[in-house]
Amino acid sequence: APVSASPDTGAAPAEAEIGGVSFEVTTLRTAKNPEKIQALVEEARTLEREIDRLKMEQALCERQQEMLAANIAPGAGSSGAVGGPARTLVEITELADYYLRENTRLDEKKLELKYTLEEAERRLEATNTEIGSDNIERRSTGELSILINSAVRQTVRLDIGYNDSAAGWTPYYDLRVEEAGTTEAANKPLRLIAKGRVRQSTGEHWEGVALTLSSGSPRVNIDLPELKTWYVRAESPSRQSRARAPGVAMMESAKMSAPMDVEDAAPQELVQQLYLAVAEAEVSEQQTSVEFSLPLPAAIETGGEEEFQLRTNELTAEYRYISVPKIDGAAYLMAEVKGWERLNLLYGECNLFLNGIFIGRTVVDPRRADEGMEISLGADSSILVKRERGRDSESRAFIGTTAKAGRQYELTVRNTKGRAIELELVDQLPVSTSDSVKVEMTESSAAEHDKDTGKLTWKIALGAGESQSRKFAYTVTYPKNSILYLD
Repeated sequence: APVSASPDTGAAPAEAEIGGVSFEVTTLRTAKNPEKIQALVEEARTLEREIDRLKMEQALCERQQEMLAANIAPGAGSSGAVGGPARTLVEITELADYYLRENTRLDEKKLELKYTLEEAERRLEATNTEIGSDNIERRSTGELSILINSAVRQTVRLDIGYNDSAAGWTPYYDLRVEEAGTTEAANKPLRLIAKGRVRQSTGEHWEGVALTLSSGSPRVNIDLPELKTWYVRAESPSRQSRARAPGVAMMESAKMSAPMDVEDAAPQELVQQLYLAVAEAEVSEQQTSVEFSLPLPAAIETGGEEEFQLRTNELTAEYRYISVPKIDGAAYLMAEVKGWERLNLLYGECNLFLNGIFIGRTVVDPRRADEGMEISLGADSSILVKRERGRDSESRAFIGTTAKAGRQYELTVRNTKGRAIELELVDQLPVSTSDSVKVEMTESSAAEHDKDTGKLTWKIALGAGESQSRKFAYTVTYPKNSILYLD
């Protein structure tokens, strides 16, 4: 079993019972290149024999020198025995010459043996290092021990299941829009393609695995849960969130060497960047979670990640153009997607494609299903928007404590398309945060005015090639000894 696995279930036949289950992590050592390792082992053995031979020769030299010293020692007879007949001067001279020659020869041989032995030991150390380093693969693995109690001798088949935290998946989406904002768009629904990235680092290569992807988490805790004090507060999550969709823990089960069943949430297999678009995953709801059973076996190497496609949903959308010329003099095509709350979607990042071109990313958040999904499809260069500032007005009272400043603007839009469009034009008035500063709108061109935010909105119907203008103006009264910053 993988190191990250935790035993979950075990079933034994009626004639036997499970007496205990234990799990521990062990390390396996395997040769990456068995032929190379075998050659290195043989080389090491040869070097070890050579080292033993050299050490034996060294010892023999030492013994020979000891024998020479004993025979030339004072008191040694001509026969070499202590107490024998006394040697003559000629004999002593000849013996001294012989001792000198032999002892010198043995010293030179010992020195040569020493250098040869050191070289052999260095080679042996290098060979052993090569055997035990990159050529040996060390892999941690889980070892499951099961005690079976049985009254009779029998062969027992066990069904074993385990949860593995080293596998998981992340849902994401592609939203593809064709002919957006045109008359033809009404007959071409948006395509929302659910996908998922499945990852696993279990230490085992998955081959031909039947995957079931679930939005739920496996129950690995058998203890009764305890309620804690529940504190609540209201927050407004950012609509521009780009947070990566969180992964979901995956459950993996196996029958001995049989294919493993994996639970997580997501899609159909992506092989060499080609989606199998015909057979889609079977979707089932499990109370609070959603499961997707992939139609084809999957193959994922340990430490790898594969992309799968789940299904394609068709959605309708309402299109409109919005322009905020104070910030950007462009008109953006917006699509409000309808009906996506019924699709059992999961939180995840969404890639946006307009007419086959990638234009950006947004987030699918099921918590906002009742709000609708509004996405920007980018700026449309065929709609021209211009914001021009008129004559400013400034006045300060000679008597009194106030001053007044005025601003006026003209917004001009032109539709160069060959068809009519609906455009929402947005600008703003300043909003006072002090009783000593008062803002008054003096001209609005019938704009919708949100007094809390200062937002001005015009909804304009523009025919093909048509231009229209909207004006607005305002004054700000403030203490004349103050400095007022307006755009």
